[in-house]
This record gives sequence, C-alpha cells and structure tokens, in this order.
Amino acid sequence: MALFNYENTSYFKRKEINLLSIKDNFKLDGSIESKVIAFAFSLCAEIERKLISERTKESLNRLKNEGVKPPFSYLLCYHYMY
Repeated sequence: MALFNYENTSYFKRKEINLLSIKDNFKLDGSIESKVIAFAFSLCAEIERKLISERTKESLNRLKNEGVKPPFSYLLCYHYMY
C-alpha cells in the first residue's frame, strides 16, 4: 500500500495525524508545503508503477517473440493482460 495516496493523506488530515520523516527531513502536517510534498511523492510513485508495468509487458513480449516460454504463473497472468 502506498503511503502517499489520496486516501491515506485524507485519513491523516481527518484524524489530525502529522507524519514526520527524520531521515528525509520533511513533515506532513496539513500545510501547503506538505501538500506539495505529498503530491510530488504520489506522482513519483504513480509514474514508477506505470514504468514497471511497461517494462514488464515489453520484456514478456520480447521473450515471446524470441520463443522463450515464461514460467507457468506468468501464463495465467499473461492471459488476463491481453
């Protein structure tokens, strides 16, 4: 589950929960700065998920074109992907 998504940040705000990251030196406390940070992290996470999905699909297609059979579990997933 992603920490920086709309549902979680809305929940934090309703419950008046402030998130403080010591390592990364930021806090989410409802201020405009924290909203921008949460949006940026959420956007980065969404982009990363899409890139991973694209790379996986490209790899499966490349292997299929090369005649390499994927593991059995991928056969089930591949059927639902296309």
